[in-house]
Amino acid sequence: MTEYSQPPVYLSQPSTRGVLNLIFTKNIFVILKMFRYLILAFVAAAFADTHDGPCPEVKPVENFNLTAYQGVWYEISKLPIASQGRGQCGQAEYTLNGDEVKVKNSHVLDGEQKFIEGTAKFATDANNAAKFIVSFKFGEFVSESGLQVLTTDYNSYSIAYNCKYDEKTKTHNEQAWILSRSKSLEGEAKTTVDAFLKEHSKIIDSSKLVKTDFSEEACKFTASSAMTEQTAKP
Repeated sequence: MTEYSQPPVYLSQPSTRGVLNLIFTKNIFVILKMFRYLILAFVAAAFADTHDGPCPEVKPVENFNLTAYQGVWYEISKLPIASQGRGQCGQAEYTLNGDEVKVKNSHVLDGEQKFIEGTAKFATDANNAAKFIVSFKFGEFVSESGLQVLTTDYNSYSIAYNCKYDEKTKTHNEQAWILSRSKSLEGEAKTTVDAFLKEHSKIIDSSKLVKTDFSEEACKFTASSAMTEQTAKP
């Protein structure tokens, strides 16, 4: 056997160890990505309004008119939500797309607009009431949650609500949004919303609602990015 009997190893051919390292690195990246989304889910639960026992019974708007509801809604106030962090100038845009609704939520944080896109469909038991399942895609991870519109006149105000029961802890987490077609809620619309919140204080604690800043400074942004690509700041 001569010293040249062993076939040469070319730099263009990756070694077995190199291939294994590449596979390992990709797997670690996927695991870390999934872990990040799990952390976001846990933090979101921590930010939501938590109470003992099952979710309260609520009555969504009946004979809901999706065509009239679509368009832009501004977030006047909300129960704190982790995924939005310190974001201001929040808004939601709904667009009919066949038998589903395209959803785009956005807010501004540190001079950057952050947005997330998804879809909404009537829940199977909605019976044309304003009860929806909303889906957002975070990379390879799809998040689904409920959403109910408790009251709206379609033209000026809306109150949206979501509640999730945790069987393990026997508690429920609530989220609520006070929405308006404009960046402020005034006059008859404000009076109607205030009266609804007072009548349904056992469902939505208005003292915990956080107002959204729609000042020119808060809404100014020079860049935009999807929240599926970046985690929200606390």
